[in-house]
Amino acid sequence: ISIFGFPAQFGALKGRVTSFVAALFNPGRSQVNVSLRGLYFSSGTQEGTPIDQVLGAIGRNFGGNSRPHLSGTGKSFFLHDLLTDVIFAESGWVSYDKSAARRAAIVRFGGMGAITLIAAAALGTLALSFASNRSLIASTTLAMGQYRETAAPLLKASTVTDVDLENVIGPLDQLRDLPAGYETGDLPTPLEETFGLSQRERLLSASKTAYRQALERLLRSRLLIQAERTIQAKMADPVALYEPLKIYLMLGGKAPKVDDALIVSWMKRDWEQNRYPGENNREGREQLQKHLRAMLALDDAYDPVFELNQPLVEAAQRSLGRMSLADRASALIKSAIYAAVLDDFSLSQKGGPEAQLLFERIDGGDLSGLRIPGIYTHSGFNTFYLRQLSRIAQMLVDEQWVLGGGGEQGDINQQLLKLGPELLDRYGKEFAAAWNGVLGQLKFKAMLTDKPHYIALSAAASPSSPMNQLFAAIADETALTRDSGDGPDPGTEIEGTAQNPPRNPA
Repeated sequence: ISIFGFPAQFGALKGRVTSFVAALFNPGRSQVNVSLRGLYFSSGTQEGTPIDQVLGAIGRNFGGNSRPHLSGTGKSFFLHDLLTDVIFAESGWVSYDKSAARRAAIVRFGGMGAITLIAAAALGTLALSFASNRSLIASTTLAMGQYRETAAPLLKASTVTDVDLENVIGPLDQLRDLPAGYETGDLPTPLEETFGLSQRERLLSASKTAYRQALERLLRSRLLIQAERTIQAKMADPVALYEPLKIYLMLGGKAPKVDDALIVSWMKRDWEQNRYPGENNREGREQLQKHLRAMLALDDAYDPVFELNQPLVEAAQRSLGRMSLADRASALIKSAIYAAVLDDFSLSQKGGPEAQLLFERIDGGDLSGLRIPGIYTHSGFNTFYLRQLSRIAQMLVDEQWVLGGGGEQGDINQQLLKLGPELLDRYGKEFAAAWNGVLGQLKFKAMLTDKPHYIALSAAASPSSPMNQLFAAIADETALTRDSGDGPDPGTEIEGTAQNPPRNPA
């Protein structure tokens, strides 16, 4: 029956609970903003019999005494279920702030989106790098296949007998111009090939190795054979023999020090004047020069791969050993011309743009072909030849390796005393022969054949006459002893040649 009075008893607690909660959560008591989630009621410990709270309150209002508790053991009900099934389970029912929830969602989804974008970008970058490197590998492989097909006849040959360099330019160009080849080796790696997947360095290393091997097999072998043939052809002329023998020994790795600039300049002059002359061969000569420079740059860390013709070398050295000291000195000076890059005296250029109107060659050839070697000009004599004279004694010692054991000559100090005047006398004869030989091929054109215009005669009589320009230039270049301000005194150079004994090379 008491259960029917429970609602009224429970409702009677409203005032007390409200006062308790208001006092407990009074904002003035604490600076912490605390929100009340809820107030839970549960049966606690019951002592004695059930108490009718309503009747007890009425009795107290009328002055009645509270009934004493009946005897019995206290009992606890529902505490476990209240904590586990209600309080803890409803811990998330505190409040719901839409703005906070929206911000949290934005942060959460924004972070997930950023992670997704970063992952997609990383995967895309790796995919781009992978595709770029795969394309690089494929293009390099294709180019190498084309090279093998082009160079197959040259690569199959076990011996080299021809010296024609035109056949090797194409295959060497293919190797040099590989997508990851020697030509582009100094360029930075493209960004799309990086990101940890770059294969360019490996391909470049392999390409350089293949290019170096091709240069040795296709180019150096033919240069050595050509040098051997040149040595054989000039065996009876020791002065002309010196330069090809020196180049041959350098190419074969038998020189104490390889002068790359000398080799390039000597080969360039040989190609221009003898093997591939003319404007039509200019591009081929330039390509050969590029391959030659690459060959000399790539062989520094490797031993020679070809054995030289030792009997030929010894025969050439014996021939050189029969030269006089003056002949050897003259050969040394002429050998240094290739690296000095002296400017020749061109009659067509010095005569001005109208020189073709007044002059022509006796043989009917091109006037631009009449040139005086740069060593036989005022600048060549004062800035090059005299300086070579001042150090010729030391040069003779430094270049002893070219002659081998056949270059030993006795009483060299006495010969050095006469060397300077003897070389100058020889130079004077060669100087006169060079100028007379070129000027002897020049003649005037007929000036009255173009009447009534007389263009040639007008050009000859003008203030800027090609005749005046050419003759003034010839006078300047042949006056070797005039003061120029940029050349040493000839007497000082000759005296220095005789007084400075040679030093043994370190």
